[in-house]
Amino acid sequence: MDGTVDSLELRLLDYAVHNATPIRLALARRQIRINELRLEGVDTRLRVGGTVGFQDEQIALQVAGDANLGILQGFFPGSIRGSGRAELTAAIDGPLRRPQFSGNATLTNGRIRHLSVPNSLDAINGTIRFDAGGIRLDDVTATMGGGLVRFGGRIGFDGYVPADLDVTARGNDLRLRYPEGIRSVVDMDLAVRGNVRSPTLAGLVTVKNALWNRRIDTPGNIFDLAGRRVSAPVDATLPGGPHEVAWHADALAPGVYHARLTVGTQFEAVRLVRVR
Repeated sequence: MDGTVDSLELRLLDYAVHNATPIRLALARRQIRINELRLEGVDTRLRVGGTVGFQDEQIALQVAGDANLGILQGFFPGSIRGSGRAELTAAIDGPLRRPQFSGNATLTNGRIRHLSVPNSLDAINGTIRFDAGGIRLDDVTATMGGGLVRFGGRIGFDGYVPADLDVTARGNDLRLRYPEGIRSVVDMDLAVRGNVRSPTLAGLVTVKNALWNRRIDTPGNIFDLAGRRVSAPVDATLPGGPHEVAWHADALAPGVYHARLTVGTQFEAVRLVRVR
């Protein structure tokens, strides 16, 4: 028995795809064969063909074409936004509920942002390869805050969705706006492992430069060794950014003093020596 489906639309959050031509199907021996399925969306043109068995629950599909990374929004609803292009050649075979993937996807000028992080991953390029357990990252590169990041490792799948992570990320000279109120330049060598819903982050982040860019509402004080305040060279509200403060110590006796600047619950103290 043959049939056609004139209209099909799939929506992944705010990204939608639809069939470009009528879908031609054939049903025989409790198996449906997709003779021609063409899906289109913004920067997406995919060709899908193969079979799906109802009785044995086996799948054998081939997918090829260009896909917009906005499709990722369907795998991570409410947390990920994506754009850019992936040239895809893949096969899905085996049990319907736990299939095996093969093939690869070449990423070109992709962009991914997690909504909880102010910096996005831009200019994503490289190749991901599908294997029996998920996908493998083969020297995928991106930029974050103007610095280069290299990714490696793999993402395991449970059925059709990401399940386990074993991903490395190494980057240099990343200009970040995180946490809120701080601009910094960092190098990183990180690994994300474990279940995708509660992963573990480990590694090293080297802060090369950091700047508090909020107002400083508390004064900076100078104390002697007995803890008595002897001077207040900063006694004003200052905007975020670098500042220079001149301290005139002519009226103080020679000795050791401590300068302390407090911002909220954080403070910084340095040792000063007054000599004749």
